[in-house]
Amino acid sequence: MGTRSYPLFVIDDSRQHGREKETDYIACTAGDCPFLAKSEIVQELIYTEQYDKTNAKVIFSESRNGLRIRISVLEIGSYEENRLRILMRKALKEMLERRKTKAVDINNITDGDALKFINSLLEQTRENLAQNPKDSMAIMVNEILNKIRRDYEHD
Repeated sequence: MGTRSYPLFVIDDSRQHGREKETDYIACTAGDCPFLAKSEIVQELIYTEQYDKTNAKVIFSESRNGLRIRISVLEIGSYEENRLRILMRKALKEMLERRKTKAVDINNITDGDALKFINSLLEQTRENLAQNPKDSMAIMVNEILNKIRRDYEHD
């Protein structure tokens, strides 16, 4: 088998993510099992098996750190089920590496971890405010997060 001159997965993560769930699209370029899929990350608490009952052809979902990562194949040619599962796991790993998702020991969170999280939330809130500067909820969240960040930075 030769060296691939193009990526196995092309991930389109350019869309703005909503508050309910995050959606990206993944194209797999494997010659024996090419597919187009949609990936979503939802909170485990609101996830149900009924969430998997859609018009998708194949669904792969996995739980990680209180989140449910779900990849649903939208378009696919002929495929072998085992090969598809392997590729979907690889796609999930690639997607998580891109997002730099990591497990955090909830019983051992440092101030640095908290600041990183707060800064991430602030960035998302600023994006929401850029789209809708009069969003009163986003304005309030921004103010609260800035206060929390200042408190952590002064300790």
